[in-house]
Amino acid sequence: MEFAYLTANDIIRAHDKVIEDTGGSNGILNEGLIESIADHIKNDEYYPFFSEKLAHLIFSLIKNHCFCDANKRTSLSCGAAFLFINGFRYEFVVFFITHMEDMVVWIAEDKVSKETLKLIIGLFIFQNAIKLGEVKPVHLKADLEKTIDSVLVTCSKRLKKIKDKYPLVTLKWAEEDKKEYDEDEFNIKFLEKLRIILNGEYSN
Repeated sequence: MEFAYLTANDIIRAHDKVIEDTGGSNGILNEGLIESIADHIKNDEYYPFFSEKLAHLIFSLIKNHCFCDANKRTSLSCGAAFLFINGFRYEFVVFFITHMEDMVVWIAEDKVSKETLKLIIGLFIFQNAIKLGEVKPVHLKADLEKTIDSVLVTCSKRLKKIKDKYPLVTLKWAEEDKKEYDEDEFNIKFLEKLRIILNGEYSN
């Protein structure tokens, strides 16, 4: 499937409009990173599904701090634009932005990983397809299930690596290892619940 993409100039214009409308400091910190985001999103090997492309766009604009200010607001604006140019209806875009407002803050605070964001966006898009009356959005369900499986494998490998590093229960864990272990355990539980939600939605 062919997708429409934002250019680096589109992203910069979106940022300038956000500053104009809502205030803040204008200025670009790293134009090369903006160009990299706009280019990398087109790589179907890394991001084969639309939900993954959208997650990459939003996550990268927040975490790379390409602008002096309004990186989170710009990520939402560009996310909305990306949805619009790929044919998503106004109602869904409003729903998406509303539900992502807290999410972008959590991303900035390292509370939401890129993997988790992909899944959340995938679920939003899947539910939207059902709402629009696609009787069997098989392709979306398959895409989301593949993403769930991929993230589960990644999290499980990281958990095993950390467990192998600390064979003795009494051994004191390094703080960064404990943080990563807790995050992966949370992600696995979240993924299991997400799969239940996905199959429940699909069967209705």
